Amino acid sequence: MAKQRSFFRSLRSKISIQMLVISLIPILIIGGFASNSLINLEDETRESVDTSYTAMEEDLIQETLSQDAYRLALEMEKNVAVRIDCVKSYASSHLLRDAILSGDPDSIEVQEADNFLTEQYYIVPWFNMMLYTDINGQAIGGAHSGDMYDRVPTPGIYPAYETFLNNDLTGSIWWDQWTNRESDVVVTKMQYSPAWTTPTEVDIFLLDIVAEIQDANGNTIGALDVVTALDPPLLSREYTAKYPDTRVMIFAPPDTLTLLGEHTDHPLDMVKIVADTGEWMLSSEDLNGDGIINDVVPRQTEMVEGIEDPQPVLRWFDFEKHDRLPEADIPYTEAEERVRSIIGDATTQIIKPEAFTTDDGEYVVGYTRAATGLLEETLRTEGYPGTGLTFMTEQPAELAFAALESLDTLESDLESNTQSVITMVLVVLVVAFVVVLIVAFLLSRSITRPIVQLSDAAEKVSMGELDVNVTIKSNDEIGDLADSFSRMVTAVKYLSQDDEK
Repeated sequence: MAKQRSFFRSLRSKISIQMLVISLIPILIIGGFASNSLINLEDETRESVDTSYTAMEEDLIQETLSQDAYRLALEMEKNVAVRIDCVKSYASSHLLRDAILSGDPDSIEVQEADNFLTEQYYIVPWFNMMLYTDINGQAIGGAHSGDMYDRVPTPGIYPAYETFLNNDLTGSIWWDQWTNRESDVVVTKMQYSPAWTTPTEVDIFLLDIVAEIQDANGNTIGALDVVTALDPPLLSREYTAKYPDTRVMIFAPPDTLTLLGEHTDHPLDMVKIVADTGEWMLSSEDLNGDGIINDVVPRQTEMVEGIEDPQPVLRWFDFEKHDRLPEADIPYTEAEERVRSIIGDATTQIIKPEAFTTDDGEYVVGYTRAATGLLEETLRTEGYPGTGLTFMTEQPAELAFAALESLDTLESDLESNTQSVITMVLVVLVVAFVVVLIVAFLLSRSITRPIVQLSDAAEKVSMGELDVNVTIKSNDEIGDLADSFSRMVTAVKYLSQDDEK
């Protein structure tokens, strides 16, 4: 019998291990390269996605908000420019010229001019009062409304001027600017009037637009003063409708304002809020029971009749005093403080559109200040640079960056797919290992089995047993060895027989 060895010391084991190693080396190399390539691809793709995310965040999302602010700022300047153009057109009417030249406040010409302005008052929603004077500042006539929300135009001189100024308008805010004018129209600084009481106390921001009235020969014979308002509730409602998912705030820097009347409790040394879509609303109900719908109410936490849901607290309104809080007491957010500081430091008329994400990552903010110089040529007014108002747009980061969720999903899918492919490679390696092991075992057996037979036969012959029959059918070197062994046994048998003779 052939010498018995353990499997791991046998030829079969050596052959199996060699075959296994030879077969698995390329598989391991290919699998390693594939896994490494996938991991590198994932890293590169993730880096690319992160770069795209940052670019989209800064160049698309933030840019969009800053451009929204820019469009609103230009829209405001265009709106005021159109108002100025209207006033200039009214001032060129022959009715106002004839009324001034008549020299009699009770003349038919004055009545016709007043009726003309009253008709325009009905048509144009922007104006709060129209008043025309002669060259000496004496009021001749006009049209007005005592309530900026209940707009019922009334011909004639505004009662306040009759009572306090005795029809002499040379002490008006606009008179000195108009007297020293360098163009045919003057627009005063924005006048800040705290606590305009109709029907609820709200801040109001007014502009005087003053245009020359000339006779047929082009000589200046008087002036048309038109007061136009920018009031928080109406602006807030308008911008809420246009930008329902975006908060819009409008700031007026100190150097753009003048205080209307005696309001010593409202200094102009700080930035003022002109409008805030997050804080103002107009109801559709008669909240005060005075027969007026669309009453102005601040948004507040307590339930208000006619408002179904509580609203955010109006931070800059003192409900007890029914007045605006001092600017220093208003709890501004981080984003608002940042924009206000930029406005306060700015000396130029234009602030280019800029945007940022707050440090806590909660909000995306855009802001800008435009000027009339940016408008088309036909809308520009000589000597009037613009309102000076700064617009701020703000969105929650979660909403603003919602479009970027697809990139987050892409990263997640990429990581998941990479892990799936690596797992698949590992499974293939395990399966290949098992298959190669089985194949190696079977192949090694087919090689070592005839060798074992020959070894057993040789052992028998060495023991003197010459009747050994080796039947190995293999068309290879092992088959040749078996044939040679059989011939050798036959030769030994003949030689043994000759010796016996």
